[in-house]
Amino acid sequence: MRQNRITVIFFLFILFFILLQIRIISISIFPDPRLKNMAAVPSTRGSIIDRNSRELAVSSAFYSLYARPKLMTAARRHDFYNLLAVSADLSNGMQLLESDKNFVWLKRKMTPGESAGIREIVSDMKKSNLIVHDEIGVITEEGRFYTSAASTHVVGVVGIDNTGLSGLELSMNGYLAKGYSVYTTLDSELSAIVFEELKKGIIENQAEYGSAIIIDNSSMELLSIVNFPSYDPNDLKSITTFNLQSKANSSIFEPGSVMKQFSAAFALEKKYATPSYPVYDCPGYATIDEQTFSCENPHGKVDLTSIIQKSCNVGMVQVADNFKKHEFYEFLRNFGFGESLPLPLLENSSGILRTPDRWSALSKYMIAIGQEIGVNALQLSIASSVIAGDGVYRMPVLIRGITDERGNNIYRPGFKSFRVISSETSRELLSMMERVVSENGTAIKAKIEGVTIAGKTGTGQIAKEKGQGYYKDLFNAVFIGYVPSVRPRYTVVVVISKSHGDYHTGGLVAAPVFANIIRRMITSTSYFTNE
Repeated sequence: MRQNRITVIFFLFILFFILLQIRIISISIFPDPRLKNMAAVPSTRGSIIDRNSRELAVSSAFYSLYARPKLMTAARRHDFYNLLAVSADLSNGMQLLESDKNFVWLKRKMTPGESAGIREIVSDMKKSNLIVHDEIGVITEEGRFYTSAASTHVVGVVGIDNTGLSGLELSMNGYLAKGYSVYTTLDSELSAIVFEELKKGIIENQAEYGSAIIIDNSSMELLSIVNFPSYDPNDLKSITTFNLQSKANSSIFEPGSVMKQFSAAFALEKKYATPSYPVYDCPGYATIDEQTFSCENPHGKVDLTSIIQKSCNVGMVQVADNFKKHEFYEFLRNFGFGESLPLPLLENSSGILRTPDRWSALSKYMIAIGQEIGVNALQLSIASSVIAGDGVYRMPVLIRGITDERGNNIYRPGFKSFRVISSETSRELLSMMERVVSENGTAIKAKIEGVTIAGKTGTGQIAKEKGQGYYKDLFNAVFIGYVPSVRPRYTVVVVISKSHGDYHTGGLVAAPVFANIIRRMITSTSYFTNE
């Protein structure tokens, strides 16, 4: 009986030994499925391209280092780690090598330069027979290289598996994964200029963040959507939850006095006022239903033109006394307020525009001067382009085309247009806003010699969380500029948030950034060649 038991145990031991050897041989000879799957990838991810055929995102070869710990002795694991760590930062590398796994990644997506030392070491180890059973290896993977730091938030990034994480890389992932190329309306060289000037303005004013947008009003093409701070799209470690978000289309803020241009448009359309009549009195404050509206200084006698020029809250409140809330609400909706952006950007905030049944007795006055309404910078840009575009709303364009593997364009952008205000109202508003960029206006810092500019400043208070009022020392500085002022070709919006410097107003913080951008557009690009 005992002899039989020993025979069975011996047989099981031999069987276990044979199975173990088979497993070792199979691991040594046959590659891990992850390696096979990578080798079987059929197509290269499509490129993202700007309006001048410059590649903003392009596929590139990267190198990844893998290991198969089960094939190594404890001593060999330490030998491998010590050799490889000379040329690469292998965080958790020793811990991974000491695991009981068949396959681990030691370092993914290294650039050719970054991986050169590793590849040489692995090659030498194979030649000297230190690597016998594919214990360590380097594989070529497809990765992504980005050429325009300024366009980062629109273009987005891919993750370690080459799938879109943000921006167009995410919203257009289905096309890009098939190898299709996406052609945008962005100008990467212009965006670099905008980025530099926005960054400079934010740093000079000790602000926390900001956005700048340029729209070509003739085509409604978005030439530039820029945010600062940003991140390095070629280094995923530089991404944080704060800088990954595109503030231009996701950050909601109360726009302040830039809303007066839309309120003035409503008054003109409804014949509540003309540019010069009636005349209102601004003693510096006005009280409605126990709410006091104030200006920094009394403006005296003001008409609608003066209200826009001097950004007079008291005067605009008197104009808004005529407004019917349902009509005013529908009017603002036609500009796109309170609606998601019609663009292939996934971080699309619709802003805040409550329905009239939720308005208080003060709401129409508050909204008329830019409070009790939330917008994002891109939404504000598109709405302002209605004024620049002869009063007609037209859908903005970000994608010009998508080409398949044969080069055929398979994309047709959506199109919608309708009149929001009359041509006369559009012209009158632009003429009124020329006065803003003058000695007696709020945006003299936006003035450029030889260029006619219309614009509107805004200084919006920043609301506290959970409806606890406003911060006394935090503001959004906004400037909307139209260039030239007659039949404007370009609408430029600059928003700078939470300045901690000496100034915080739209006229002193955002308007100079606008002026610097336009000056460089004139001297360094061809955008004003035919103006």
